Amino acid sequence: IIDLAKKMGKLPLVVKDCPGFLVNRVLSRYLIESILMVAEGVPIQKIDLAAKKFGMAIDSGKAMGPLELIDYIGIETCVQVMEALKKLGPRIEGHPFVSDMIKANDRPSKFWLNGKENKIVYETIKKSSGWVKKEVSESELIDRLILPMVDEARRCLAENIVDSREKVDVAMLYGAGFPAFTGGIMRWADQQGINKINDRLEELAEKCGQRFKPFSA
Repeated sequence: IIDLAKKMGKLPLVVKDCPGFLVNRVLSRYLIESILMVAEGVPIQKIDLAAKKFGMAIDSGKAMGPLELIDYIGIETCVQVMEALKKLGPRIEGHPFVSDMIKANDRPSKFWLNGKENKIVYETIKKSSGWVKKEVSESELIDRLILPMVDEARRCLAENIVDSREKVDVAMLYGAGFPAFTGGIMRWADQQGINKINDRLEELAEKCGQRFKPFSA
């Protein structure tokens, strides 16, 4: 199978079995956090802009924020993935408004519509839990989006889902659009300092919820 994948021009990566395997498992923390931030009042545009400024893209190299990516993948697929990943524990949190975006016998709502924020999303949230615009700094948005991915990647390494940090980097560069100029998610984490990342995750856990509680080796 590996030889066949190489002949097809693919970059095969052998991982152990777990919910989401490697790329989807790590990327899910990023996508889910973007949804939770919308629910708490952060504008769609601000979230996606922060991610694109950090350098997040898709495999074609096109800059793309997490909510744009959810639209690209399809909200229904994302909901199915979230349900499967709940086996990983309380750090995988959903929000009821996402289910409301998927209505029977109708097209699912999207976060973006004709290049603009889809105001229906805000109306949907208002009906279930209220929605009031919230100001959050760009640096905090980036921390909330990126640091949970670092945390999940470290968990995958600890569980031997993949056997090297370099493979995690390659997987996230080619499979999730992590910024190429960083050299990969683990290399980027090393540059930031894992203790600094853990301290920031602890701060976010106190402020935003225990889903940010960092992995302890």
